[in-house]
Amino acid sequence: MTLMTQKSQESQSHENIEFKYDKGLANDMLRIVKVLDSKVANGSFETVDDEAARRLFAAMIKVYSLRTAAGERDFPVNIGDSGTNATDLIIAASAILRSGDLEVFELGMWRSYTQLL
Repeated sequence: MTLMTQKSQESQSHENIEFKYDKGLANDMLRIVKVLDSKVANGSFETVDDEAARRLFAAMIKVYSLRTAAGERDFPVNIGDSGTNATDLIIAASAILRSGDLEVFELGMWRSYTQLL
């Protein structure tokens, strides 16, 4: 059993979980965010490669899922700082559900049976 798994079993609060962040990766991710934000601001978002965007989105979904399963609860999108709004989130959530061939009802059922969210 890993240390992260042990800690997540001991407590579900974020304060008791230790993550060692990769500063190089964080800088690379922030650089990508800056480029994407610029493309959105300039109206050139359609130049973002579909396959690369899908792979990045899927990778971040997996990171979010694993960190949530490990007990972290403070990792969701921060709407206020990102320029993201409720419509953006609903469009993304719908796409995620559709890609997994899931319905909103199934999401509701899953949330009622789990403590992960």
